[in-house]
Amino acid sequence: MGRGKVELKRIENKINRQVTFAKRRNGLLKKAYELSVLCDAEVALIIFSTRGKLYEFCSTSRNLLEEELGSISTKELDQLEHQLDMSLKQIRYQDSIYARSAF
Repeated sequence: MGRGKVELKRIENKINRQVTFAKRRNGLLKKAYELSVLCDAEVALIIFSTRGKLYEFCSTSRNLLEEELGSISTKELDQLEHQLDMSLKQIRYQDSIYARSAF
């Protein structure tokens, strides 16, 4: 017997929203760890809370910001940020279509 589907909409109650964020954040970090161990994959996960607090997971011991981003120019970072924004817009659009079709 599986779990019921959760309606994906913003949780209005601030306390419930924060509790849900903490639980889901921990679950996501655990899944990232499991994926890295089970599949021998390099996994990096970055989460920002609504207050801007950073939570991160990296399956390897290297520091991604120093090793990977140190040699990237400002222009390249801007391009990467634009790509990320476009990807997020596409995901949100697809999510909204999925949410409408689920009802």
